[in-house]
Amino acid sequence: MVTELFDLEVMEQLHRQIHKKYLAEWSAISPLNLTLPQANMLYKLQKEGIQRVTDLAELLCMTPGSLTLLCDKLEEKKLILRYRDEVDRRSVYLEISEEGEKAVSSIKELKAELFKKMMQGVSAEDLQVLKKIFNSFLRNLE
Repeated sequence: MVTELFDLEVMEQLHRQIHKKYLAEWSAISPLNLTLPQANMLYKLQKEGIQRVTDLAELLCMTPGSLTLLCDKLEEKKLILRYRDEVDRRSVYLEISEEGEKAVSSIKELKAELFKKMMQGVSAEDLQVLKKIFNSFLRNLE
């Protein structure tokens, strides 16, 4: 069986190390001292347009509560606008600001540079295999 060929602890450790190094690299180059989740949120808002907090949280695989904490920081930096629906006061909407739009340009460039650095020495074929493996993981967990 394939699962016997891999040590789960080794795979988990590799995943944690990659994640930790990626976050450290991002922190070193981040525009406006944005965390990676903040940058991802801005990027998604710029790409998708005005979003309800609950919908954006779903897109980013986060809880609405976690997203609200990100919103607080981004609103302080004037990178997003947050407002309530006039009909349904429970619904909160988010919109990227002009300053947020400018930040996303930098975010896109820096993420591309970071991805390029991470992919050095990895062939296109290996990336296709990795994508296939990740898709298998997702299917297996459904």
